[in-house]
Amino acid sequence: ALGVADFLRPSAHTTQQIGGVWAKHACERKVQLRADTVGTATRLLERALHAHTASTIGNEAILCCRLALPPPQEVLVLLHCRVDKSVATVAVRSQSAATTDAVVSAIPH
Repeated sequence: ALGVADFLRPSAHTTQQIGGVWAKHACERKVQLRADTVGTATRLLERALHAHTASTIGNEAILCCRLALPPPQEVLVLLHCRVDKSVATVAVRSQSAATTDAVVSAIPH
């Protein structure tokens, strides 16, 4: 069976571009997963969601992916990951609660 991850593609937005649309993507859910480093967490998110890592600073990272839809439709999924004491807290944001929930369900945790 197909899952939401089968319809996600990397989106090479910059940190500045993601920051510019962050507030418009207000449907947020957070999930925690085990990760010793931010690198471990971003690799897991890149594999599970086909996300692109826009930047990593210290113990935090910003990632972005999109639903594979025909142009001009663009459904972005924004992710912020912070690792503290071997726990990664991942904020998943989109413009739709259904999209956010589906993406959260695709993250192995």
